Formats: sequence, C-alpha cells, structure tokens
Amino acid sequence: MKRFAFLLALAASAFAEEPVVDVVLFDFESGSYDGWKMEGDAFGAAPATGSVPTQTPVSGFCGRRLANSFVGGDRATGRLLSKEFEITRPLLRFFVAGGDEGVSVRLLVDGETAFEAAGACHEFLRPVVWEVRKFRGKMARIEIVDGSQAGWGHILADHFMLTGDASTGPPVSIGLRRRIYDPREGQALKWALNDHCFLRDDGGQWHMFAITFTEPGSPEIDGQLLAHAVAPSLARGPWTRREDTLEIDRSQGETQLWAPHIVKWEDQYHLFYHAGGTDMSKARMHLAVSRDLKKWKHHDANPLFQDGFQARDPFVMAHDDRWWMWYTATFPAAGGHHTVAVRTSRDLRKWSESRDAFRDPRTGLDYGPTESPFVVHRGEYWYLFVGSSVDVEYVVTRVYRSRDPFNWTPADHVASLRVHGAEIVQDTDGRWYASHAGNGQGGLWLAPLYWNDGLDEEGKPFAAGPK
Repeated sequence: MKRFAFLLALAASAFAEEPVVDVVLFDFESGSYDGWKMEGDAFGAAPATGSVPTQTPVSGFCGRRLANSFVGGDRATGRLLSKEFEITRPLLRFFVAGGDEGVSVRLLVDGETAFEAAGACHEFLRPVVWEVRKFRGKMARIEIVDGSQAGWGHILADHFMLTGDASTGPPVSIGLRRRIYDPREGQALKWALNDHCFLRDDGGQWHMFAITFTEPGSPEIDGQLLAHAVAPSLARGPWTRREDTLEIDRSQGETQLWAPHIVKWEDQYHLFYHAGGTDMSKARMHLAVSRDLKKWKHHDANPLFQDGFQARDPFVMAHDDRWWMWYTATFPAAGGHHTVAVRTSRDLRKWSESRDAFRDPRTGLDYGPTESPFVVHRGEYWYLFVGSSVDVEYVVTRVYRSRDPFNWTPADHVASLRVHGAEIVQDTDGRWYASHAGNGQGGLWLAPLYWNDGLDEEGKPFAAGPK
C-alpha cells in the first residue's frame, strides 16, 4: 500500500511540472500562409523575407520569413486568422513590430480578445510574452490585424510559440492604447492633459486628476489649475469632466500646479504636487487635503520640502511602517544627473532627507529621462516605471526591476513601454492598465498591461497607509 501511495504521489508531481518542450505554433518558414485565413491584400500572397520595396530595413525576426502587412503599403488593410490550437503551456511568446495604432496582434480565446499587442513605430521586432496559464486546456486563435491606412499603418509578426520559460521575454508588456477621455470635447479651448493620477473613492467612483493646459499654449492659464474627471468604470467609463479642482495659491509661493498624486489616509485625501517657485534648484513640493475630492485646502505645512532641479512628479505609497515618496529630481540640485529621488515619512507632513533611488547617466537642466516615476511591488521585486521628455523618447516609459526599492541602476532595465506619463493601475476586476497622456497626445488613454512573472494578478501599486 505504501508503495502504491508513493507511485501515485510521484505520478501526480510529474503531471504538476510544467512541460519543458516548447511548442512552435506558427513561424511562416514554409513560405505560405498554410493554417491561416487571410482577408484583404495587406499581407501579400506569401510571408515576406524581410523588408519590402520602400520599407525601411526590417530586423529581429526569426529564420527567413515573417508576416509583414507593408507588402501592400501603409494604405492596404487586411487580417490573418490562425487555425485553432490548444493552450498547453503557461506562456505564449512571439515577436512584433510596425505601428501602434489601428494594427495589432491578438490572442482570441472563446472568440474574445484575451491579449493584444502592437509595434512601437519601428521595424525591429521585439519579443512579447503573454502569461496564458489561466487559459490552459482551452482552444485559441491568433489574429494579426492591419486596419490602418495612416503612416505606420502596418504590422509585422513572427514565431508564435508556447513555452514554460519565463526568461524568454520581458516581465511586463502592454497592449494597444485606447482613448478613454478627450478633454477637448464640448470645450471652446483645446484642453490637453499631461501627468495625472487615478483613485477610486469609497462609493466606487473613479477619479482622475491631471496637469491641464491648452494647445497652443496660453501662459495665463496653463499650469494654474488641475483638471478633474470622474467615471463609474476605469476602462469602460464614460469619463465626465468636472470643475477644475485645486487652483494655484500665490500666497504660498506657488507658481505652478503640476503632477498630482493622491492617497487617502485617516479619512482625508492627500494631494501631493509640484508647486514651482522662483528658484528651480529649490522647487517646492506641496500638499493639499480634502474629505470629498471637491473642496481642497492648501496645507499649512507647505512646502513639505524643496529640491531641484525642478523637483516634481511625486509618487507616494505606503510600505511597512511608513510612507515613501519617489519623485523626479537632479543631483546635484542645481542641475546634474537626472535622478529619481526618494524620501520617507510617518505622517505625510514631515519628510526625511532625500537619497537617489535611480540615477541616469545623462545630465542637464532640461526635463530629462526620469519623469513620472511609478513603483509597483510584486513578489520579491520592485518595478520602477519612468518616462521621458526627451523629444525622441517622449512616448517611451522604461521599466527597471530591483529587489531594493531604494536602488535601481540602468543595468536593471527590463522593458520599454510606448506610453508617456504612465500610471500603472489595477482595476476592480484584477486587470492591469498603463495610462498615457501628454503634449499633442489627444487626451487620456489606457493600454492593457500584462505581467510575465508568474504572479498572476498580485501587486501593490497602492496601499491604505503604514501598518
């Protein structure tokens, strides 16, 4: 009997192990679209061998061939739909490039889009990994869609593979962006949004607060107040404009209202923001408080601290027995390396001296490559998301991973996401999103965010307060 129990346990453990053999689903190496249903003329009669006439060089694909919808040029549209396959591994990996609007690669499960990804407006195919563990045993299809006739209206994809190896791709990626709120609608001025934050109140309503300005700019009103919008659902909306909330208080030395971040503690909402000042090497970090997210009071403790150069973009969360604030700065404060600085507090009023949590090799007094820091704690790792205002990197958020929330280095870079000013938000249904807004971006957008770290929906982007 003991021997039988031992063999039964051995068999159970063997079945519990993840398969070690990868399954290549589609790689286009046959030179045909066998196994795919094709619509339109974007993808041509057969897979491409790389770039096609008038296309910039294509690289990063596997083997000799790939699906390339530029065969018909950016004006052509079309779709490839794979035959059904069973999901037998915890991860699905493939490579993608091309445009980022109106084109995408989708995983369809039970006829619904479970995951979606697009390119980043270049022709180098990057790896994407989706954690499909929860769909194991289900039948699925791959859909490659080119529905755009604009510039960068094409998609490249290759080498779809089921695998159990999480090291085969970045630990985090995003899908296609979708606009959820346009502040220009119904307004005489063309309002825009930049750095922003989300929170959900006790009644279940979602709120968004943001830097607001007009395009083209109007110095007398830009950066002088914060935009406010509400919605019953984060992703589905509808988002409705509310009266602009906090206004600048020049009696407290404020010259700007930038980059709000809000936490709730002890029955009050605490709104942290960059308040400007006359000396940007001593920029002011301020606090306002409210009980209803409508009426705000500038706190008497302002400034909480001063730092440079143009210290801004606070992100606040609770961990262990204190509050932590990461924010954009330089070292030295008069203008040096672009950094993400961090301070701690027990009461949200008095803050420790700063220390560098991340230092970029680049220096200067411009806005730089360490903007809009956002931190997520998952398992043993801390993820730092930072954006950029460098022109060629404006719609790029870099992700760094470390076991130490006080120390990330450039070598810790694990992913790049095509969003600006990103907030990383988990919805009530467990789904994660990365937001996007900024100069010339046409409002507020959300992109589904996918973790490839084996932790499913775990994560701590927000907390109620110190323990």
